[in-house]
Amino acid sequence: MVGVKKIFSLNSLQGYIDTNTKSGFGSFHTFYLIKNNRVIKRIPCSLYSNVDEIQNGLKSIQYLGFRKRTLFFSLQVFFKTNIF
Repeated sequence: MVGVKKIFSLNSLQGYIDTNTKSGFGSFHTFYLIKNNRVIKRIPCSLYSNVDEIQNGLKSIQYLGFRKRTLFFSLQVFFKTNIF
């Protein structure tokens, strides 16, 4: 599998939100990076082994709160509409 590396300037981000995601394998945490009231990156913790490092890195930007994962929220993320 080929790894993908994407770099974001933390200064350009508005902050991040988090949610719990359920799947057939259980429940896991997901982070969403926010810029201009839109999600620009979804980080599902089930795909990463360094979740603690990700959480520590996110401490330097504003935490915008927990969002319950609903169909409406999923559509907002998919269509890249304002989430606030």
